[in-house]
Amino acid sequence: QQDPQQDPQKDPQQDHPQYSQIDLQPDLQDLQQEEESIDPVSKFFEGRWNSFVFKYRYLITLAFFGWLAFAMTQAFQISPLTKGEKFIDDYHYMIRAYTIFKQEFDRSVQQKRYIWNQVVLGIEGIDRSSIDKWNPGEVGTTKYDPEFDLADPAAQEFVQELFETLKVN
Repeated sequence: QQDPQQDPQKDPQQDHPQYSQIDLQPDLQDLQQEEESIDPVSKFFEGRWNSFVFKYRYLITLAFFGWLAFAMTQAFQISPLTKGEKFIDDYHYMIRAYTIFKQEFDRSVQQKRYIWNQVVLGIEGIDRSSIDKWNPGEVGTTKYDPEFDLADPAAQEFVQELFETLKVN
């Protein structure tokens, strides 16, 4: 008796009826229906995307490593802050108050306890009746004393005593 594997005349479908031509037709139809039911995104990544990536794989790899080298050089240049962040403008009213308090409030200590004053003589006052209170540039007009006369010897003695008192105190 001959071995069925060595007999070239024998049809393999006769030994295995599950592989017959009739049984293969429904499987092909199911496969075609399954391909038609694939969503467009899957079709894109299955066909166009794969062919593009495969075609330009060396260029994509080169671009990736170029970008990686650039990113690493930028990352190595990162350093800690050299000065604090400015969250509020220097001219903000809170910052101005803080600056005045920290730098100008104790100015007498910084200036060896001397306070510079300006003494003005011969003025009755300042007329503020016609100023706009919302305009900080307007301070009013000076009202001079018509009776003030620095040529009088009594006035000169008063001024001299005033300056001596201010020097001592």
